[in-house]
Amino acid sequence: MTGAAAHAQLAELFHALLDLPPEQREARLAELDITLAERLRRLLDADDQTRDPMAAAVNLGGSMLVEPVADGMRLGPWRVLRELGAGGMGTVLLAERADGQFEQQVAIKLIRGFPTTEGQRRLRQERQILAQLDHPNIARLIDGGQTPDGQPYVVMEYVQGVGLLDYLAQAAPGIEARLALFDRIADAVQHAHGRLVIHRDLKPANVLVQDNGDPKLLDFGVAKLVDVGADSGEQESSTRVFSRGYASPEQRAGNAISTATDVYALGVVLREMLTGEREPGAHVALPDGFAPLALPADLRGILGRATEASPDDRYPTVEAMRADIARWSEGRPVLAASDSWLYRTRKFIGRHRAGVALVLLALMASSGFVWRLAVERSRAIEAEATATRALEAAERDNQAARASLEFLVRTLAAAAPEVAMSTQISVRDLLDQARAGMTEDAALPLNARQTVQRLLGNLYMSLGEPVIAAELFSDGVAGVEPKTTAEALAFARDLDSLSSLQGTLGQGDASLRHAQDGAALRERFAPGDAAERIRSQAQLAYAHYRRNELDQAHRLWDAILANPPPDAPIDTLLDVYHVSATSWLAQNEYERGLATSRAGLAYASSKGIATQSILIVSLVRAHAELLTNAGRAAEATDLLQDIIAVQENTAGLRGIRAGNLFNALGNALSAQGRYREAVEALHRADALTRDSAQSDPDRAISLGNLGSVMENAGDYAGALRNFDAAFALVENSTAPRDAVMQIRRNRARCLGLSGRHAEALAQLEALQDQSRRDEGEDSANYALTTWQLAVLARQMHDPARGEGWLEEAARVFTAIVGPDHILHAHVLRVRAAFAQMRGDLTAAARDIDEAITRLEALGGIEVDVAIARAERAGINAERGRRAAARRELAQALPILRTAMLPAEVNRARAEAVASHLGLPASGQ
Repeated sequence: MTGAAAHAQLAELFHALLDLPPEQREARLAELDITLAERLRRLLDADDQTRDPMAAAVNLGGSMLVEPVADGMRLGPWRVLRELGAGGMGTVLLAERADGQFEQQVAIKLIRGFPTTEGQRRLRQERQILAQLDHPNIARLIDGGQTPDGQPYVVMEYVQGVGLLDYLAQAAPGIEARLALFDRIADAVQHAHGRLVIHRDLKPANVLVQDNGDPKLLDFGVAKLVDVGADSGEQESSTRVFSRGYASPEQRAGNAISTATDVYALGVVLREMLTGEREPGAHVALPDGFAPLALPADLRGILGRATEASPDDRYPTVEAMRADIARWSEGRPVLAASDSWLYRTRKFIGRHRAGVALVLLALMASSGFVWRLAVERSRAIEAEATATRALEAAERDNQAARASLEFLVRTLAAAAPEVAMSTQISVRDLLDQARAGMTEDAALPLNARQTVQRLLGNLYMSLGEPVIAAELFSDGVAGVEPKTTAEALAFARDLDSLSSLQGTLGQGDASLRHAQDGAALRERFAPGDAAERIRSQAQLAYAHYRRNELDQAHRLWDAILANPPPDAPIDTLLDVYHVSATSWLAQNEYERGLATSRAGLAYASSKGIATQSILIVSLVRAHAELLTNAGRAAEATDLLQDIIAVQENTAGLRGIRAGNLFNALGNALSAQGRYREAVEALHRADALTRDSAQSDPDRAISLGNLGSVMENAGDYAGALRNFDAAFALVENSTAPRDAVMQIRRNRARCLGLSGRHAEALAQLEALQDQSRRDEGEDSANYALTTWQLAVLARQMHDPARGEGWLEEAARVFTAIVGPDHILHAHVLRVRAAFAQMRGDLTAAARDIDEAITRLEALGGIEVDVAIARAERAGINAERGRRAAARRELAQALPILRTAMLPAEVNRARAEAVASHLGLPASGQ
């Protein structure tokens, strides 16, 4: 059978088997030739590993290489010489013409994937379109075909040259030469767009510069071929192939792409060519000798417009972007800059320096005599005017300072004991008095009022009152234009504070905008100040973090912490340590988070900051939360109780900061099985944060935490109310997908525990199917959902289905966390329950004994061990070992009664066994 025929047969059988149930699939494979069946099994296993489009394409393509392409092998008229490289799109080979027609070296790219017959047709069609690209700066597509095993390949022009960034490092061209080089690259992209071809993966690595200085753009349209090769259908998206850092937001999201996608990537490439930064303020690894350039504001504006998040806000075409760059090079106003008379005048003078100079000379010559007469008088007038302006400015500053001081004196006087009728005046009382007084004081000038508003905003922010603080800051920064460096740097910090508050309150776009405004002020007034640059980077990182743009945030944080200068601002670095650790916590990277928080606490200690300082409250809380999730909840509880005392003594127990501390404490108590205490702590956290206008995702997480602990305590109705409220907040939000999935799964589990089995079953099966489609059957979400189905089957007394779900969950747990994880102790508990339901009490006793042994050996929490002992008591009672059952319950019941309400299912089972054995009941 020929290679093409064998491929066709393999593809047909693969797609026929793909959707069969496992039993039917295996029966069908058993009927086939052993070699053919083995190849099909490899393909089917690769498909089952994941449903992620990118990974599926790569895995499936890798499984196709059953006969690796070796040196000397023939592919059509080409002989393979050696492998040049490999990547996400496929393997690249150097080859030469081998049919004697003429001598030619080419690059052959093996396209990953296993296309169907329809996919092969579309591959040929796409190759034909790409072959029509004819531009001196695009590497040409010459040929295409399939390997003997049916893997598609394309034959490209072989280009010898150096990478784009290496060329810039070696040649060290100036700004005009770099723009000219970029224009040739952009012209090539524009040529392709005119023929309806989008590159999809523009980046410096896909540009080679030849010895004569001409660039060659590689891999044009190959990303599309990979999609086709993986049989992606007609969807014009980039879910499969893109390069992080250069991919547009719509490309990363898997949405429809267009020529605007390439415009975005070109903007990133140009920024990297000019400044060495892939994102503003974030340097990347650069070749030795690369010289970053300082850019004027209007050229930065061009880069900003090209890389706008929304395609509608970018340049509509590559040609429009090139035209704006040409305007800048010619000294004309650019479309990306703000239009003003001064800007246009400056540009006019810049373009016509000689002409303007001649006109001025003529005017000066004709008026020279008048000027000589007037010069002394003008000098005197100017000197007088300068002195007057200085006096007026000083007087204005003095008036503002006096007004601010008088206002603060009045505020403090109003808080005096004889006026306030109290000898205990808190910081919060003073601030509330000042805020109310400012509203009523019509005599306070605007500039003084705004200064006080920003001061109060910072103070309310320190007390954990973001809504009040954000309102004060918003009013306090409106229309302010600092004139001196000192004013600008102080004002930039106020903009940073407003950005942080808006990020906390879920106002991501406004947060990023004010962070960028602060960074621009520092760049304009203090471009060489390393400490100020760190402040800008830190605030930009926080804004990205609050927008869930974690890659951008961590790049900036890592750059700050890699080698901070000795005079780096301490408060800024502490914030960086805190938020970076919190981000790792959100991503379940507990050890990385603990390494970050420990480094932050060590840094604080090295700077003489006491452990009882308010400055490190947030960092300590993040460290404690990481300890809880890393299995060290008792240590976290002690740490949190100490830091709550610090918060109470310094700023009081009110606002979001205090609420976050109690939330962390509740989670730590819950992790130890101290569920009733945990519910109290979380109720207090909810009361403190309810009126603080948290963002919807943050509020949903708080409600979800409270719901989970109430469920553990046995208050299923209360837990469902919180889960319902949490889900309503994130259902249509931009909250992380895993957080939404967890809330839905927790809600379904709680439905089952409260007796609403049919609803729970339907929701869990839907979640399981979604996890299977989106992430594959080896994912954590799939395993956790399947585990909850097994728990539900136990509630429903349905071992027939439950045991299948249990073993499937156990299989994936083993693959993810290993066979010795404490999770397997709980698997054994449920396995024992199913055996007990089937009447196999010997197997039930064996499994529950092993479960308790593992829980005790692996440090299981006290309440979990008590639950397992109560379950063993039930098995012993059923086996007639009543004395042993009573001894187990004597140990377990006091613990369960302390931690849980009577309605909690595990306690309810234990109480039922106790009643059967005649032990005294408890109503608590």
